[in-house]
Amino acid sequence: MLPDNPTKVLISAKHGGGYPSPYQTQDGQIRIIAKVKGGRGKVVFEVVDPDDPSPYPEDTDHDTIWPQIEGLVMDDNPNDNRDPNKNGRLAYDTFQDNCLRPRQVRIGDPNQSRRLPDGTWEVWTNLLITDRFAGDNYIVRATCEEVEAGKYFHEQPKLQGKYKESGLLTAWKRVYCEVDKMYKIGTDLSQDANVGDVKVFVRSARALDNNRHIIELRPSQIFSVNDEIVVFDADHPEGERRKIVAIDDNEMSITLDKPLQNSYKASPDDAYYAYEGKGAAIAKPSEGFWEADSALIQTTLEPCFVEVIFPQEGAGAVPYKHFTYEAQSGRGYLGLNHFSQLWFAHHSSKGNFNNYFHLVGAYNHGDYRYNASSGMSVGEMDNNASYVFVAITGESTIFNQEVTAHEIIHQWQFKGTDYDSTFGPNYDQHDFIEGGVRYSHCLMNYRSNFWDGIVRLWHNTFPLDDQRYIPSTTHIYYIRDAVDDLYQLHPR
Repeated sequence: MLPDNPTKVLISAKHGGGYPSPYQTQDGQIRIIAKVKGGRGKVVFEVVDPDDPSPYPEDTDHDTIWPQIEGLVMDDNPNDNRDPNKNGRLAYDTFQDNCLRPRQVRIGDPNQSRRLPDGTWEVWTNLLITDRFAGDNYIVRATCEEVEAGKYFHEQPKLQGKYKESGLLTAWKRVYCEVDKMYKIGTDLSQDANVGDVKVFVRSARALDNNRHIIELRPSQIFSVNDEIVVFDADHPEGERRKIVAIDDNEMSITLDKPLQNSYKASPDDAYYAYEGKGAAIAKPSEGFWEADSALIQTTLEPCFVEVIFPQEGAGAVPYKHFTYEAQSGRGYLGLNHFSQLWFAHHSSKGNFNNYFHLVGAYNHGDYRYNASSGMSVGEMDNNASYVFVAITGESTIFNQEVTAHEIIHQWQFKGTDYDSTFGPNYDQHDFIEGGVRYSHCLMNYRSNFWDGIVRLWHNTFPLDDQRYIPSTTHIYYIRDAVDDLYQLHPR
């Protein structure tokens, strides 16, 4: 039987990347091949719902976290697929009909079999997996013997030793992550730059001092004469390299050594990064970039049976930006929304990119008036964007990796528990009441130290007596069971 090894089967490969198995050539199904010696008769196929081998139980105590699970009791029971239409708890024929096309094949059927040079035959069927529930798994069996209707092969004594099995076939989701890095040094243009211009007009650049007060930097505080800079916008992300020959702080201008060959359209509102314009900016590439480290994302999503692809298309460098407190509208992250709408090549306004994330390594945000976070994730207007503020994560690679993976998990809109909940004596309570609005704690922060290379996904399905402690909920199944279309988690 082929495939004969444990195999990932993708629910969908919406935006490319191929399939993990040569036996899968389209979304949501995989070819199952039985090899037989004779040229007459038929092959009968059967699908079974084996035990989910995931390293976490269905129910556990309130201390359970991933991957350091306490009090683990393994569940080795089969028939535990979560798709209500494709599990072993259904009536036998219903389960078979929902998953196999066809259930039996005549050897020699030109559409479902072929004769090999050695005289043996390959006979195949298609397994149709769940369209939603990642981690659901299957094994397909085949026999050339006569079978009793409505009974599994293993329930029929005469079939013992007379059927073959495929490897374990497990449903996986796939998501796509467009990764952008932010120039460390740069500022926005204050007006459009046109073909032939040698002088560009710029805004002051916002930054934070050591007390998190916003300071405004004029051009001569950012750049020097003879610096090599790049002029670019969202329509020309690679831009044009030029050298600075003069800087004028009074008229807020920079003179270049050569005329521009393209036009660059400025965005009119720096604080909110309004939708108009193309975000024209200048930057100094030699000073490097603020970058998010994606190394832990796949590891963190592995127990949820989610695969992450990082396409090069659209990935690149974005303008330096400090997102001001005023740009946070009801914690709606207005500035981030507008920034991603412009610089996210796979934004929903540009096409149906429903399983795409925008991951941005950024400078900083806010000011002294509220506690700064190391990352933020946008769940409005189908932006599907996560920002990691590298000036806060600092030089620690591990911290950057944890914050990055943490923010990507928030793309599934898992909110955590309410402010009322008591996390226990060792939990660092924060004032999550802002402007009279109460916000949620994030359960990924429970018992996390952000320095051990682990992003803990909460898993607690035990009905606790004291719901003020930790709620009965789970990141893992929330992600596994989510529809395979993140736009449906962010309604338009």
